[in-house]
Amino acid sequence: MITTFLLSVLNLIKKIPWQVYACAGFFVLLFVVFKYGQHTRQVEWDAAVERGKVIVKQLETDAKKINTVIDTQWKERTEYIYVKGDTITKEIPIYIPASTPDLPSGFRLLHDAAVDSEVPSASSSIGAAPVGVAEATETIIGNYTTCHLIREEVVAWREWYQEQSQLWKMYSDK
Repeated sequence: MITTFLLSVLNLIKKIPWQVYACAGFFVLLFVVFKYGQHTRQVEWDAAVERGKVIVKQLETDAKKINTVIDTQWKERTEYIYVKGDTITKEIPIYIPASTPDLPSGFRLLHDAAVDSEVPSASSSIGAAPVGVAEATETIIGNYTTCHLIREEVVAWREWYQEQSQLWKMYSDK
């Protein structure tokens, strides 16, 4: 019984044209190659992801170093600016005698207008009080100190940006 069944299956197989076998073999081969290629691509992908993780970790470490250096330099420069501003302010009594007459109210008006970047109106000078030269000098020294501090902050940000850009460029070329 089994032999007759096998013989009938064998006869049926003989009736199938060879092109069908060739097609089936081609598809089996294609399937095997696809599966192998898929596995190879997955291995390459996983390796690339691991390399990326290492690069990102190194980039984060290097970026933190840059942040620390720039921040330290900025703090040192701003401390120096504060010290210079305070030192200059302490010199006011030496260079400006107490007997120096006050500046007219227009000086305060124009100074405050320049600080606010607004053109003063004629009516705003009516209630303005005169200002002492020492007081005005102290205000001006404070303004310039603030200006220098802001300048140093801008310089620090520019340095930070340039350093970070070079770092990212270096790692993006990998």
